Amino acid sequence: MPDFGHDIHVKYPNGHILLKTINIMERSGRVRTVGEIKRQLLTESGISNPHDYRMALRRNEHQTTVMEDALPITTYIVSQTSGGQLEFQLESLSNTRCSQYAE
Repeated sequence: MPDFGHDIHVKYPNGHILLKTINIMERSGRVRTVGEIKRQLLTESGISNPHDYRMALRRNEHQTTVMEDALPITTYIVSQTSGGQLEFQLESLSNTRCSQYAE
């Protein structure tokens, strides 16, 4: 598992990460929880109620840059998998990806 340089706790040896344990520290020193990031992602996807994942699953793949000043993680990709789950994917500068599915 690569070292992202953030407070990311890897829960599984295969590289999958529990999203609820991810904290991203911005350059300003502010720590963002994954709950904040999820809400921002769903809001930017045009969803009025960020807790309604069913609405998110009806949307096409949506990619957004969450925090430009968060390094080395630069992009969260939200997409619907073939199984109908909402997938949050982290993309680092080294293009190493780790995925975890929303419950």
